[in-house]
Amino acid sequence: MMTGEGEEELSELEPTPIEAFNGELTGLNLTEGKEYRLALSLRNAAGLWSEMAFSNPLIVDTVPPQLNFTAEGSELVLNQPPLDIEYHLSEAAEVEMVLVLPNGNTKKDLRWAETGNNYFIFMESEPGIYRLTAKAKDRAGNSGEEQTRLIRVNAPPTIILPTELGTTPGQPLQVSAIVNDGDGEVVAYRWEPGDGGEPFCEAVFAYSYLTVGEYQLTLTVTDNDGATASATVSVKVKNTTAGRLFTNETWTGEHRLNGDVLVPEGVTLTVLPGARVIVDGIPGVTGYNHTLKVEGCLMINEDGPEVSFSSVLAGPNSWQGIGLYGSADLKNLRIEHAVRGIAVINSDRVAISNCSFLHNQVGVHVYGCRPQIEQTQFEKNTFCGIKEDFSGRPLVTDCRFINNGIDYYHEELTALSMEQLNGIEGNSGNRQ
Repeated sequence: MMTGEGEEELSELEPTPIEAFNGELTGLNLTEGKEYRLALSLRNAAGLWSEMAFSNPLIVDTVPPQLNFTAEGSELVLNQPPLDIEYHLSEAAEVEMVLVLPNGNTKKDLRWAETGNNYFIFMESEPGIYRLTAKAKDRAGNSGEEQTRLIRVNAPPTIILPTELGTTPGQPLQVSAIVNDGDGEVVAYRWEPGDGGEPFCEAVFAYSYLTVGEYQLTLTVTDNDGATASATVSVKVKNTTAGRLFTNETWTGEHRLNGDVLVPEGVTLTVLPGARVIVDGIPGVTGYNHTLKVEGCLMINEDGPEVSFSSVLAGPNSWQGIGLYGSADLKNLRIEHAVRGIAVINSDRVAISNCSFLHNQVGVHVYGCRPQIEQTQFEKNTFCGIKEDFSGRPLVTDCRFINNGIDYYHEELTALSMEQLNGIEGNSGNRQ
């Protein structure tokens, strides 16, 4: 036996018959990690020796390889594969990786790895806990200690939102979601309203949409391991059909009232030409006896086709009518089948022109104020066309009265003729 460096002869064994050699060499004093060669010569029956032959280099290796996972902690967490799991080898070795899946099945990977840092690529995506064991065996057959690492594929949160949401312009809207995270907790919320507004980062979405339309409200949540989930719900913003207005609204086309509607102080309701406002309801639930109450401002004054207010019942006294407590500029408006088409209550900021009041109990009822009414027709109103109370005294000019119970009801004089009506200061041109 000789060293591989200086070919120094270390020992020489006694010649042994080849049939008696069992392949084992004993009694050698070899140094760990050093390289050696085996020199061999054969002698024939005539006593002649062959030339010396040398083996490939032999390295003395009795130390098992060391394999260590480099990441700290006993568990790795990922949200989406792949995950590169780094491990370090003290020497080149064959590495056997065994991956135990959450359902108990196993996957094996056998590969040769070099000294230093190496990687096992984890590709599983099903949420759950996986156990990865690794064991290294070097060229000399030495096996190192088995190392284990747990890998948890994080389950993303789940979100349940309402199937659809409805609101009106400016109305405060609150939305909550059913959120669950089976292997952790949700730590962040992000709501995107879908109308260009700023994201909202609380568990409960609180927001007001200002414009009629349909918007996609999206919630994204993040759990404590960084996994995210998103869900979207459609928000339909429609003009008010019952309850109060929260901001200015514009009604157009066919618009139905399913309950009392309030236009509060500081808010303007505009109704565009050609609009048909129909008082509707649910029998036995909401009924049909609704009122449009205006404490703010009502604007129906643009040129174009007539605007109409009527009831789906199309019968006498089918709805309460419009109550004006604020201001109004009304033109080309027709009101039918109301108890009082318009009640003007203590407001001198009301102008009515080129309008029609048909089949109401009272066309216009004036309380304690002096609205202007001109070029307006009152027809077939069962009690009266215009009625005044509490010192109310409208300025009435160029109006037409046809087949009303009473054309004009004066607070003191009761029913007035056209001559008497036109004789009141400020009135003129009224006729039947």
